[in-house]
Amino acid sequence: MKPLDLANLKGKVRITKAFADYKVKVMPEGGKLRVKKVTRMPELGGEWQFVENGEDFTIEIVSAHEDFTISYVHSFPGVW
Repeated sequence: MKPLDLANLKGKVRITKAFADYKVKVMPEGGKLRVKKVTRMPELGGEWQFVENGEDFTIEIVSAHEDFTISYVHSFPGVW
């Protein structure tokens, strides 16, 4: 597993069903990391561009035993 630095976690992300770099639980609000979906190159922590290949890291969406929680936002991504 890659080291976990939520404040700087940004990049191209691919969702998998198994063997992901991180297991993530999506919460309506209050997630440890606020994620903004972007279509351009992610520059800030919390900006994720979802891709089918060429990813920087992979995630698996889970309902329990997560590495961390996320909430999707339209602005102000990152750790709060």
